[in-house]
Amino acid sequence: MKNESKARSWVRGVAAAFVGVTAAVTFAVAGGHQAPKPSAPVAHSASDGVSPLVRAAAAESGIDIGPGSDEAQLVGSPQPR
Repeated sequence: MKNESKARSWVRGVAAAFVGVTAAVTFAVAGGHQAPKPSAPVAHSASDGVSPLVRAAAAESGIDIGPGSDEAQLVGSPQPR
């Protein structure tokens, strides 16, 4: 019984040391870095397969083709039961 108590105590000590060292290293690394600030606005690239010409035409006509446009249509129209 005494050996089990020593083993548990040893495991807890090792786990506490691991957590402490991990936290110290994480804070040391994170403390030395700052998030980069973009110097100029970044152009938004479309990765959904819609060409810039289609986007321009949709913007002029007022059609919503962006993300979430289908959710807006579902909310705006009643669903058949």
